[in-house]
Amino acid sequence: MEDQFCLMTEISIDISDSALRKPEKLSKSILMSAAVALYKKEKLTAEEAAKIPNVSKKRFLETAKARGVGGPDPFEKKREVSRPLTPFDSLEDSRYLARVLWALNEAERFSLPPMTASDIAKFVTANSGFEIKQTNTARFLRECRQSGRFEDCWVVSQDGPRRTYAISEVGRELVLGINE
Repeated sequence: MEDQFCLMTEISIDISDSALRKPEKLSKSILMSAAVALYKKEKLTAEEAAKIPNVSKKRFLETAKARGVGGPDPFEKKREVSRPLTPFDSLEDSRYLARVLWALNEAERFSLPPMTASDIAKFVTANSGFEIKQTNTARFLRECRQSGRFEDCWVVSQDGPRRTYAISEVGRELVLGINE
């Protein structure tokens, strides 16, 4: 909870005059403004930000766009990565393990939040020069979960049916060995 408080102190929010005149809309407006500010600073994905005011991702993105905050999902943004990933990179005889760990490691470098399988695929596609499918990434992670293989390479958090992944210490050490 302390991290959330610190995160919230880093933003400023705009509240419309109409929300100030209608107290019943004020709390929703404050929550939406906070969510938009955190999304703008790339502290949250659109999906995560939409949960704050409890609206759909589509409605959240429409509101953010109306407030001048738009653009691609932070995981789709092209970034200056520390080491390029090639389609042939592998770890432990697995190309998908290399791709997942590379994405999680780079995301941590850019202070991005934990990633879903979809976020991992978007990040790899945006930053590697080749495309990987979100369904294949999800399948790889599901098979790892079911078999127990490579599970020590990442930390899993679950919010309902949605799982997010962050790199673990074991994963950080392993990613250094991509094709060495």
